[in-house]
Amino acid sequence: MNNLSHSYLAVGVERTDTQHLDANEDIEVYTFPKDEVHQMLLRGDFMQASMIAPLYKFFAEH
Repeated sequence: MNNLSHSYLAVGVERTDTQHLDANEDIEVYTFPKDEVHQMLLRGDFMQASMIAPLYKFFAEH
């Protein structure tokens, strides 16, 4: 793969509106407690390296 992706940690955010998607978009937003995300990572619930790598970095540094 030759793509580049960026990951950001946003803290203190809250949902303020509903999604405004284009007709061909299918996006769902889920929120989980940090401990549950860590368990999901350890169980192998995430399938893409672009999700796994930043999560491992986050948990290694926090």
